[in-house]
Amino acid sequence: MAASFATLLVSSAVLHAEEKDSTRGFSKREKKGLLETSIILHSRGKLALVPKGSIIVLPKDLESKIATNTTKGKLVSWKKFLSANGSWIHMFPVSFDQAIGKATITLEQQKSLRQLNKLVIARRGTNLVSVSPKAMETEETEKKSSL
Repeated sequence: MAASFATLLVSSAVLHAEEKDSTRGFSKREKKGLLETSIILHSRGKLALVPKGSIIVLPKDLESKIATNTTKGKLVSWKKFLSANGSWIHMFPVSFDQAIGKATITLEQQKSLRQLNKLVIARRGTNLVSVSPKAMETEETEKKSSL
């Protein structure tokens, strides 16, 4: 139950842009459509939606798996899509802190994931989850950006 709630919080943060309500101190949320907050994957005439920010690694030779506006196919559940395309997709479990950017995915983990040569998608439990770009920052990337 806690994992689902945490996933809901992360998904909610990605799905809605916050706007401050000065009368109560609460945030109003501007709703965005499902397609605006998703990336569409395609393979063999099938399409599946994944949250923007959930793809951690996208090898150059798999960039063609990202659908364009002209891609046609049948939308299927993530479970069906993954079972049919598991040879080129890897699911990587992340913690809640990694998803929100309070913890990082280590440099060793990132290197290991890149060596798989698969499209790597973040998951929290059984749910796909967006990952903050901060989670991908390491001491090495911080040094490069400060130069």
